[in-house]
Amino acid sequence: MGRGRAPPHRRGRCGPIGPDPRVVRPDLTGSPVTTGVARLASAGGGGGGVMRAPVLVLLVAALTALLGLPSTAEADAAPTATSASTSEHLRIMLLGDSVTQGATGDWTWRYRLWQHLRDDGVAFDLVGPRADLHDSVTDHGGSTAYADPAFDRDHAARWGMWAGFLDVPVADLMADHDPDVLVVMLGVNDVLFQRPVPDVVDSLRGIVATARSARPDVRVVLAEATQTWFAGVPELNAGIAALTTELDSASSPVELADAATDYTIERTRDGSHPDAEGERLIADRIARALARLGIGSDPVPPPVPALTAPGNVRAVAGLRCARMAWSRVPGAASYQVLRWDGRRWRLAARPTVQRATLTRLPVARVWRLRVRAVRPGEVGPPRAVRVVRRTGRC
Repeated sequence: MGRGRAPPHRRGRCGPIGPDPRVVRPDLTGSPVTTGVARLASAGGGGGGVMRAPVLVLLVAALTALLGLPSTAEADAAPTATSASTSEHLRIMLLGDSVTQGATGDWTWRYRLWQHLRDDGVAFDLVGPRADLHDSVTDHGGSTAYADPAFDRDHAARWGMWAGFLDVPVADLMADHDPDVLVVMLGVNDVLFQRPVPDVVDSLRGIVATARSARPDVRVVLAEATQTWFAGVPELNAGIAALTTELDSASSPVELADAATDYTIERTRDGSHPDAEGERLIADRIARALARLGIGSDPVPPPVPALTAPGNVRAVAGLRCARMAWSRVPGAASYQVLRWDGRRWRLAARPTVQRATLTRLPVARVWRLRVRAVRPGEVGPPRAVRVVRRTGRC
């Protein structure tokens, strides 16, 4: 680990990252976890009994972390988190799951937060027992292939980790790393395995209570889960917000990071984990919560780039119908498809995804169509396409 202002480039390896011998691991045979996985896998994601890929990725990762069964490659490759902090540096621990750890090739929101605090002149040290990414090839931890590794990479996050089953007990994290600030972003894996939301919130309550037992003045940030399109996550976030109010105190303040605000599936790279834009949004929300704790300044939102015309517009036609598709426009909330009726452009569809099917079109040899991106207060430039009518269906 390094100081916030000038982190060293760390190298090294450590032993296996397996189940801590001090943690009692549950027997999952016939348990609600195993039953829930089977039920979810058989129910699927609404399409032919096949589970949606983002959910399946999270479920498998969560079960792997819960059982604590890393491969030999993971045990050999996990980088060592070495300390170079001094007493005047604020020690910040980031405790989370795959969204916090990141995967091969990611910058991670940890990197974005580090940049903000460094540029803000905060003397800080990110602390934790790990410094790695999840390896997308081996499907285990231990990767050092960051998009930019030149930052303080130490953390306490692990792919698939639950709020209810941490790979390192909070008491040990506090004893070994003595954080001044604890940022917690956990719970989505618990919910995906059908743990009741009140139980997940109680696990988060226990994390804060244990941290306070070791350090009564610890400052805490509880972050919302970003994947609000998964069942149970909106309820989880409501519980986290209520818990923040419940636990906040003068001696050990607790702040909510509203990471789900303005966060959509379009800010992910796989339907679950953040892309670069998603990383920036999460880091922004965490930084705002830290600023309310007196750490750094409230980040100034970067200028929002103007909407652009959709690219790669394709269209095929039938007898009285047309199907269109196009590339995603960054920042778009939805799209408008317009059709020329001989006198003016008429709105034909308002899709929220990058495709649309128009039916009951008037008889014509050629249809002139346009598509443009929109968001509140802004309409982007259109992209036009001419579609020649053909026989048959769309």
